[in-house]
Amino acid sequence: MSSVVIKATLQMLAETGSSVAVFATEKLIPALEIQGLVDMGSEGVRVDEYMRWRSRCINRAQRVLARETPMPAERILTWLSVLPELYQNKCSQKIAAMQGLQWVRLPRYN
Repeated sequence: MSSVVIKATLQMLAETGSSVAVFATEKLIPALEIQGLVDMGSEGVRVDEYMRWRSRCINRAQRVLARETPMPAERILTWLSVLPELYQNKCSQKIAAMQGLQWVRLPRYN
């Protein structure tokens, strides 16, 4: 499943012209923090410590996208959730198909 999310992320970055650093900083890291999957802990007390921590998080995301390290299973759904809706939908369809399921998007009612 992680390969589907990685492929969609790479496609999104290529099509939008965004960088891994921007994606990780603005979308991924905050979502992972909310889910309790990364913790700045005491490292965020000073600016230089925060910048080092942020840089390490960006490097981890880059290594996952380069397939140098595997994406932790507990991060797959959170990572998927921060992708733009178009890419989320494509991933959801592929992940459902991998599990032998039919993905159906429910309509939104106001």
